[in-house]
Amino acid sequence: MSKLLRLTGLLVATALAVLAASAVASSHRAAACAGTQTTISLWDFSGESELPYVPAFEKTHPCIKVKVTVRDYNTHHQALLTALASGSVPDVAGIEIFNVSKFLSNPSNFTNLYDLGARSIQKEYLPWMWQTASTPDGKKAMGVPVAAAGLALAYRADYFRKAGLPTRRDAVAKLWSNWRGFIAAGRKFTAKTGIPFVDSAGLLYDAVLGQAPRQYYDKNGNPIYATNPYVRNAWNIAVAAIQNHLSAKLVQFTNEWTTGIGKGAFGSLTAPSWMQSVIKQAAPKDAGKWDIAPLPGVYGNIGGSWLTIPAKASHPKEAYEFIRWILSPTLQLTVFKKAGALPATPGVYGSPAIQNAKAAYFRFAPIGKIYTSSLKGLHAAPLGKDQLAIENEFLAGIARMEEGKETPAQAWESTLKRIKLQIGS
Repeated sequence: MSKLLRLTGLLVATALAVLAASAVASSHRAAACAGTQTTISLWDFSGESELPYVPAFEKTHPCIKVKVTVRDYNTHHQALLTALASGSVPDVAGIEIFNVSKFLSNPSNFTNLYDLGARSIQKEYLPWMWQTASTPDGKKAMGVPVAAAGLALAYRADYFRKAGLPTRRDAVAKLWSNWRGFIAAGRKFTAKTGIPFVDSAGLLYDAVLGQAPRQYYDKNGNPIYATNPYVRNAWNIAVAAIQNHLSAKLVQFTNEWTTGIGKGAFGSLTAPSWMQSVIKQAAPKDAGKWDIAPLPGVYGNIGGSWLTIPAKASHPKEAYEFIRWILSPTLQLTVFKKAGALPATPGVYGSPAIQNAKAAYFRFAPIGKIYTSSLKGLHAAPLGKDQLAIENEFLAGIARMEEGKETPAQAWESTLKRIKLQIGS
């Protein structure tokens, strides 16, 4: 759901500029098309990085008009589920990372993009993102990545100084070669300052598990959440944060959490690339106090989405032509330059625009290098149809621990029982 916050004022301004530039051309579009003009439908959710460039596509492809329907995050995904069940589908549909397993668990609902020529573009995208939207046997590709998010650690350098910890991001990164080192740094931080080290233990859990090659399902679609050591390791890191009083116990995107950022209620938080704008909006006067460093383990990702073509789309060829253009490496680099959305196309990571990108608010952190580096070591962990339901139950169990309602042992057992009741296995 994090992607809901990616539509910044800059992105809006870009959209308006593109729309204005295309207004004059729009009246001549049909005349410029030598054949019949085809209208394709695009359904997507608010804030997606490709949306402002639809008019530019229409200008360069006068035989294709795109009818865009944008809804809020939950409404969009529910509408798409309903459409797939009824057969009345759009030609192109966006799906966000937290919903991708639910949709793509039924591959027959989507066009195999390989049948439209997608093998020729597959190498342009992050392998783990491409695999996430493909069948386990690799025979069917159902989505092309819109953007990635990466993951880093945003921290209050002024608080680190008070705690006697390093403040330079290279030295900060050396504090935690692993997550146990992160917890050790947090203990020192909180002992010296009396301030919680992180916003919530649940977000730590997500970051740790996100680095794992296996999460809640194995490659055959069998649930392994109860026995997978990677899940238990992520859980134990969250437990350590709670038991050492490192968590501010704030739920992400609540008013309390946003206020907590503004008031400096904690010393660090796991930060995908889109989190930069969230922090800046919540704490506009704290420029120079926040910095960004690599995570323990360096790599990670929270966020991202894909464009798909439903199996019953009316115009799959034109839809694929649109996707190829709107999600090309060239345009993804343009989107990064204009709005900061992180490309899912690693071929552009060496571009000066990315390598030299720095964030003034975050003490001129080299965000282009940090975030693209965080994407390179990831694996495509197998996903299952109840991925989101399982994830939510683990986070709820961690929240019960934070609130003192259950011990770690009780929370673990109650979480497993709740999941089994929900998904039946």
